Amino acid sequence: MEYEGCNEAVRNITPKMARALPEIEKMVSGIPVLTDRQKKFYLAVMEERYEKVFQPTCRKIMGQQMSEERQTDVGQERRCR
Repeated sequence: MEYEGCNEAVRNITPKMARALPEIEKMVSGIPVLTDRQKKFYLAVMEERYEKVFQPTCRKIMGQQMSEERQTDVGQERRCR
């Protein structure tokens, strides 16, 4: 599959992002040259990207893989009969 590398990257990065969001928030909050509005903006962008891009993409990839595995299992069962 041509997207296998990308799919694996998304599956790997999504949980890492979830764990890193609190640290990212601390880091951004500690940048003295940013205004509070800028800090809120950067944090909102990170959270939205995670919630609207990475989570749904990861769920879709996992669903496709599960579907492919079920189809393979069904096909194998049919071949065994």
